[in-house]
Amino acid sequence: MVTLNYARSTRQWSGNLTIPTNGRLLNASVDGEPLVIPWIEECDSEGKVRDSCKSAVSESLTLFERTFPIDVISWPRSESMCSGGQNTHCTKYTYDGKGKIHQSFGVDKAVNAGQNFSVSKTSRTVSSASQKPVQVTVTLVMEETETVYAPEVVWVESCPFSKDEGKKTGEECISPGGTRTITLGGRDYSFTEACWKYKDTWLTQPADNGSCESLMKNTACTLSSRQCAFSSEEGTCLHEYATYSCETEDEWQANDLRR
Repeated sequence: MVTLNYARSTRQWSGNLTIPTNGRLLNASVDGEPLVIPWIEECDSEGKVRDSCKSAVSESLTLFERTFPIDVISWPRSESMCSGGQNTHCTKYTYDGKGKIHQSFGVDKAVNAGQNFSVSKTSRTVSSASQKPVQVTVTLVMEETETVYAPEVVWVESCPFSKDEGKKTGEECISPGGTRTITLGGRDYSFTEACWKYKDTWLTQPADNGSCESLMKNTACTLSSRQCAFSSEEGTCLHEYATYSCETEDEWQANDLRR
């Protein structure tokens, strides 16, 4: 329901239609009955409605930059009441007419929630009296795109070393568990975990190739075997022996001896 308020300076009843949701507006319809048709001097007659009254009255309604005529139910009119004989001591009464609109039309426009569009009812002539607000019903047919969310808990970790180079020796919960709720698309999603953040302890030793450095870089050498020399109390190898096999070539030099 849209309320339209009258402004004498513009000869219009005006209001705003607020879009309720995001989407594509396909069709709209506007319905209003009865709608006031203000009395004007051209309709100052009793009994039969003159052609001058019919041609002077023109009511329209504009919505989404489309303008539609308002049909007349009853024409504005006047009436005189006399108490002292014919045409003496008479009081003149004026009455507004009534109109109606029932209009549907296509729009095909992308709209956003909260967006406003003007709705206005216009009279060709200026009303001689103040006018009350009128109301129209606007029905919208929209195509709405719904985003369906499927959130889940994903664990991530940050380690400054390769786990292959160490051994895990402990685990500690540093963010107690419980239920946490997030809101996506206006809907709440709750997740429960025993612990939300862990701190792991690892035993590591900096990588050092030791005396094997030159052999590891020598393409003529291959690793034959490796054996742990000694380990930590937790069983992590801290030092190992490696055996490399290397191929060598002898070089011969022939000298030309002269006597």
